[in-house]
Parts: sequence; C-alpha cells; structure tokens
Amino acid sequence: MTELKLLQCRLDGRYDIEDCLGRGSYAEIYVARDRAATDERFRTVVVKALNVMLQGDQDAELERTLIQNFQNEATALDRVRHPNIISRLGHGTAIDLTSTAFHYIVLDCRRCHGAKHSDWTARSSTSSKSALGSRTRMNAA
Repeated sequence: MTELKLLQCRLDGRYDIEDCLGRGSYAEIYVARDRAATDERFRTVVVKALNVMLQGDQDAELERTLIQNFQNEATALDRVRHPNIISRLGHGTAIDLTSTAFHYIVLDCRRCHGAKHSDWTARSSTSSKSALGSRTRMNAA
C-alpha cells in the first residue's frame, strides 16, 4: 500500500494540504486551505486524490478505469445542484513529494451533509473512526 505524500504541500499553487481525513480503496481525502479565496467562508476545502497504488498492484487497465470513473465523478458533480450535494471547485493532475502523479478533485466542504469543517480540522478530538464517518458523509452527499 503506497500512500500519497501530500501533507504540508501546496497543490496547484493554491491549496495548502493540512490534514488527511481518511483513505479508501482508491482515494485519499484531505482538508486544505484555499489561499486564493478572498472570503473566509470559502477558505477550507476538501481534496479527493485518486491513488491507484493504494492496493499495491499496478494494473494498467484498472488504472484507466479508475481515472475514467474519477473524471465521470467530477463531471457528475458539475451537473447536479442541490443543497445536500457538494460542489466541485476544481480538478487536475499533480505530483506528490515522491513524484507520484495523481488526479484530484477540489470540493466545497461547506455543504458536507451537516458536518462542520471545524469537526474535521479539530484533530485533537477526532478519532480515526469519526474522521472516516465524516468522509463517509461527504461521499454520500
């Protein structure tokens, strides 16, 4: 299992990765600060990073499928407007500190199914179980 090295990184010259909220089968979820946001309400964002190496095996066909599914997710988020569905703020491809390329989606965390981003960032009071619960709520939206 190879995890991305994104903590304390600046993604796309704009998003400062602050903490990892959790990892799933093929993606990692991070909380970040948007340095370009002028309104404090929009400064905290969630970054979902596709990591095809989390399973440990590199399969070209599986990688193509995962990338296509990830791109479809970004497109679907653009098409839906609802108060309980997270808005996509951006997406792209980047390289982590170990030169691993990955795709990512930046999400507006203000509408994450009632979860407050202060709940996510209060690491001292957040157990792994509750962090995964926050991620599950976010993905369910």
